[in-house]
Amino acid sequence: MTRDETRTKKELIDELNALRRERARSEEAEGALKESERRMRLSQEVGHVGAWDWDPNTGELLWSDETYRILGFTPGEITPSYERFIDLVHPEDREFLSKAVAAALEEAKPYRLDCRLVRKDGTERVAEAIGEVEFDADGKPVRMFGMFNDITERKRSEEALRKSEQRLADAQRIAKLGHWELDPSTNEIVGSDELFAIFGIDRDEATLEAFLEVVHPDDREFDAATIMRGIEYGEDWDIVRRLVCRDGREKTVRAIGQAITNEAGETIRLLGTVQDVTERQRMEAELFKAQKLESLGVLAGGIAHDFNNMLVGVLGNISLVRHAIGPGSSLHEPLLRAESAGQQATGLTRQLLTFSKGGRPLKEMISLGELVEESVGFTLRGSSILAKVSISPDLCAIEADRGQIAQVLNNLLINAKQAMPGGGTIRVGVENVLIDPDDSLPLNARTYAVVTVGDEGSGIPADVLSRIFDPYFSTKKEGSGLGLASAYSIAKSHDGHIEVESTPGVGTAFRVYLPASMTAVIDKAAEAPRPPRRGAGRVLVMDDEELVRNLVRKVLTSLGYDVVVTREGCEAIESYGRARDSGSPFDAAIFDLTVRGGMGGQEALKGLLEIDPDARVIVSSGYSADGVVSDYEEHGFCDVLAKPYEVTDLSEVLERVLGKKVSSEA
Repeated sequence: MTRDETRTKKELIDELNALRRERARSEEAEGALKESERRMRLSQEVGHVGAWDWDPNTGELLWSDETYRILGFTPGEITPSYERFIDLVHPEDREFLSKAVAAALEEAKPYRLDCRLVRKDGTERVAEAIGEVEFDADGKPVRMFGMFNDITERKRSEEALRKSEQRLADAQRIAKLGHWELDPSTNEIVGSDELFAIFGIDRDEATLEAFLEVVHPDDREFDAATIMRGIEYGEDWDIVRRLVCRDGREKTVRAIGQAITNEAGETIRLLGTVQDVTERQRMEAELFKAQKLESLGVLAGGIAHDFNNMLVGVLGNISLVRHAIGPGSSLHEPLLRAESAGQQATGLTRQLLTFSKGGRPLKEMISLGELVEESVGFTLRGSSILAKVSISPDLCAIEADRGQIAQVLNNLLINAKQAMPGGGTIRVGVENVLIDPDDSLPLNARTYAVVTVGDEGSGIPADVLSRIFDPYFSTKKEGSGLGLASAYSIAKSHDGHIEVESTPGVGTAFRVYLPASMTAVIDKAAEAPRPPRRGAGRVLVMDDEELVRNLVRKVLTSLGYDVVVTREGCEAIESYGRARDSGSPFDAAIFDLTVRGGMGGQEALKGLLEIDPDARVIVSSGYSADGVVSDYEEHGFCDVLAKPYEVTDLSEVLERVLGKKVSSEA
């Protein structure tokens, strides 16, 4: 073998080895490519991302395996095409996506949008669609590629989060509760919508200084110090403070704050809540006021009961003595004055009874407008006060206790009059007002007749205003402190309300809300008072006060009746039964409702009706704990005689009851 032949063989071997190495590198690169493709497919499967490649000139469209799966197909199950793909887009999203693709092809605008896809089985998925176009040197689109990212679960989570945040926002709005977070390094506050609504400031001014400006001036310095202690020492707080909003409204809020510290004990942020408790405090104050009045009512009712019994005896005996001695006696005038004083004491017991359940109104249909005019004329007669009265022409009637409502009006007018010792104008307005369910007043949704009494006095200081309806609270030396308290109780007993607004230096206005009635008022002609009428018949009287028993026996005997008196219910039932068995039954009975240490009138009536279902029994009381006096017929009584009463009242009620008995027997 020649030298040239040997060299050629060596070169061939080298070339062969080079080819082997190249092939090895090619196989290695192919393996790396396959591994890369495997990893790409795996990442697409895990991330629910499908790739696609489209030739807009030939229409050829390639999908990755994950694209098939996103659309609900197995890889290679269908031949991809642009038209087939558009058919798989939700009908409401097709035009939107088609326009995005057209813009990408024509204007080289890549797109990134969300659209709904309808899978092979009809279920919907939400995908993030991304597309971009590749152009040649002449600006002609040669290739469009992109991907679909299945974001259905993310969208569901986002929607669930949105609904949760909305529920939280709604709950905070209903509870008037706002949350906040403060960065001590910047004094910037991040808060909820309700927080800004409570303070009445905008988000673009969310700084500590802006919030402190809304705090009442008397509380501002303390609150600033509280927050600084939270920043410096990590102290928490729970305080109730007043706000004065920019529109002038005053609010009361409960502010709770907590300091968040790092491992070094440094405060890195403050967070907390603010709740508008204005309405809650008002309701609590109303409840506390009602509880105080209820407690007073228990005491007042007992006092009124005893006092009225005494007044029956005192006034009755004064009247008997005065008629016995005649007007020519030197004692006649002093007795008249004593009788007048007793009548004034009767008015005081009526005021006391308005605090008790025994002061329940004896309602009738009345014209509030006429009653207002009467009260204004009576209260302001002879004074230097000018009254301007405005009564709505379509004013509704009210079903109310005429005497109690007159008492409310007189109290308010007297207060207004005393607020202007130098003279002035009292403005009285009466109108219908519709209260809706969203109104803040403690009233049921319906129409109310509203009386407004306003004066031009010096106004009521804020520290006094919150107490004016408290029993026995008065700023007047001669005041009893019962006027406004009784007015408040009367309004409540009529299912109404009374409120007050006052501006120092400007004046005060009271508003009384009374439920309106659609029933017309019957105009009753005034009847002239009648003298006591004589009668006949047997009358049984039961009363635990000896003074009352003796007086009633004397009066009825003088009027022609045959009278038997008893102290308590058991004795009355026995007397009634004996008289019936003996053939001399009683024609009527007068029972005291409340008896100390014995059976009262209501229980005695039940026993009496077992003996005689037709018994004619009159209830008499100066106090009723459960409304028996106001609803006497529902409790089985024939009529009512409220203490203290006059001789004429006693004769008239017996005449009515005995007249009914005669009519029923006839």
